[in-house]
Amino acid sequence: TGEKQLILLLCSIVSTSLERTIFIVDEPELSLNAKWQRKLISTITDCIRGKPVQFIFATHSLHILAQHDDQAVQLIPLTSANE
Repeated sequence: TGEKQLILLLCSIVSTSLERTIFIVDEPELSLNAKWQRKLISTITDCIRGKPVQFIFATHSLHILAQHDDQAVQLIPLTSANE
Protein backbone atom coordinates (compact mmCIF):
# COMPACT_ATOMS: atom_id res chain seq x y z
CA THR A 1 0.00 0.00 0.00
CA GLY A 2 2.95 2.34 0.58
CA GLU A 3 4.04 2.07 -3.04
CA LYS A 4 0.49 2.73 -4.23
CA GLN A 5 0.19 5.86 -2.09
CA LEU A 6 3.57 7.09 -3.30
CA ILE A 7 2.64 6.62 -6.95
CA LEU A 8 -0.69 8.43 -6.42
CA LEU A 9 1.10 11.32 -4.72
CA LEU A 10 3.70 11.61 -7.49
CA CYS A 11 1.00 11.45 -10.19
CA SER A 12 -0.88 14.23 -8.42
CA ILE A 13 2.28 16.31 -8.31
CA VAL A 14 2.95 15.85 -12.01
CA SER A 15 -0.62 16.60 -13.03
CA THR A 16 -0.94 19.84 -11.05
CA SER A 17 2.60 21.18 -11.06
CA LEU A 18 1.85 23.90 -13.64
CA GLU A 19 -0.66 25.63 -11.36
CA ARG A 20 -0.14 27.17 -7.93
CA THR A 21 -0.90 24.30 -5.61
CA ILE A 22 -0.58 23.44 -1.94
CA PHE A 23 -0.57 19.76 -1.01
CA ILE A 24 -1.45 18.83 2.56
CA VAL A 25 -0.27 15.29 3.21
CA ASP A 26 -1.07 13.44 6.42
CA GLU A 27 1.51 10.88 7.48
CA PRO A 28 3.06 10.09 4.11
CA GLU A 29 5.37 7.60 5.81
CA LEU A 30 2.64 5.08 6.51
CA SER A 31 3.46 1.76 4.86
CA LEU A 32 6.84 3.04 3.58
CA ASN A 33 10.05 1.42 4.74
CA ALA A 34 12.76 3.56 6.35
CA LYS A 35 14.78 3.91 3.12
CA TRP A 36 11.76 5.25 1.20
CA GLN A 37 10.88 7.55 4.08
CA ARG A 38 14.37 9.09 3.91
CA LYS A 39 14.07 9.61 0.12
CA LEU A 40 10.48 10.89 0.09
CA ILE A 41 11.04 14.62 0.59
CA SER A 42 14.08 14.85 -1.71
CA THR A 43 12.20 12.98 -4.45
CA ILE A 44 9.22 15.33 -4.14
CA THR A 45 11.53 18.35 -4.05
CA ASP A 46 13.19 17.18 -7.27
CA CYS A 47 9.76 16.80 -8.94
CA ILE A 48 8.58 20.31 -8.05
CA ARG A 49 11.80 22.29 -8.47
CA GLY A 50 10.93 25.60 -10.13
CA LYS A 51 7.19 24.95 -9.92
CA PRO A 52 4.64 26.96 -7.87
CA VAL A 53 3.90 24.04 -5.55
CA GLN A 54 4.16 23.83 -1.76
CA PHE A 55 3.78 20.93 0.64
CA ILE A 56 2.60 20.68 4.21
CA PHE A 57 3.34 17.30 5.79
CA ALA A 58 2.01 15.98 9.07
CA THR A 59 4.39 13.24 10.17
CA HIS A 60 5.66 11.27 13.12
CA SER A 61 8.56 9.83 11.12
CA LEU A 62 11.95 10.50 12.63
CA HIS A 63 13.47 9.54 9.28
CA ILE A 64 11.68 12.44 7.60
CA LEU A 65 12.10 14.91 10.45
CA ALA A 66 15.80 14.24 10.97
CA GLN A 67 16.66 15.25 7.42
CA HIS A 68 14.45 18.33 7.35
CA ASP A 69 14.46 19.62 10.91
CA ASP A 70 15.34 23.12 9.69
CA GLN A 71 11.94 23.25 7.95
CA ALA A 72 9.91 21.44 10.60
CA VAL A 73 7.40 23.17 12.83
CA GLN A 74 6.11 21.49 15.96
CA LEU A 75 2.45 22.14 16.59
CA ILE A 76 1.60 22.51 20.24
CA PRO A 77 -2.02 22.21 21.41
CA LEU A 78 -3.59 25.38 22.72
CA THR A 79 -4.45 25.29 26.37
CA SER A 80 -8.06 25.83 27.25
CA ALA A 81 -9.16 28.93 29.14
CA ASN A 82 -10.09 26.72 32.11
CA GLU A 83 -6.53 25.48 32.67
